[in-house]
Amino acid sequence: MPKTADFTIGLPWLRVGLLAVLLLLVHLMVKGNRDYDLPPHEFAYGALLDSIDELPAAIDQFLSAPELDPSKTRLETCLGMNSSEDLRPLIRYTRELASRKPEVRPLVDSLIGVEQMSDQRQQAIKLVEALNPFRDMMRDEPHQDEVIVFITYGIKRPERLTPSAREQIGELVRRLDTPEQANQFNCSACPDE
Repeated sequence: MPKTADFTIGLPWLRVGLLAVLLLLVHLMVKGNRDYDLPPHEFAYGALLDSIDELPAAIDQFLSAPELDPSKTRLETCLGMNSSEDLRPLIRYTRELASRKPEVRPLVDSLIGVEQMSDQRQQAIKLVEALNPFRDMMRDEPHQDEVIVFITYGIKRPERLTPSAREQIGELVRRLDTPEQANQFNCSACPDE
């Protein structure tokens, strides 16, 4: 990952963490087990949703958090070993699927509309809204790891965070990163600069 002057939480663990959070979220939704005692920021740990239809609103709520920098939200599509910072691989994959399953054709049109959106937060929300009605038609468990869409995000620079948020995030940086990176964050510099 290229180094930038902005703190984007582009650390290698972020993508793994985001994927784990999304997988946990789906797992919890499928199980419907309400025996978990979740902290106040449930979505970051995989909130229980009454319906998968609530997922777009939950993503909107999460991506609208005041600590996040909206300019850092990005979609990345991985198809096999290739990745792209847009939805074109997913659109190609869906077109191929529509040639075998014509009932998926409306999804192709929806994805093309989503791809043309400039607001990445809205694009992420609309992507989930577009995919949701077709989830059963697109289910292909033997090939489920071939197409993955990551929604990445980044927090604001440390000096632009509220003192409370800066303290909480600084504690995470201290626990999860090197002492040097924690010191950089606490001095308003970004790790990986």
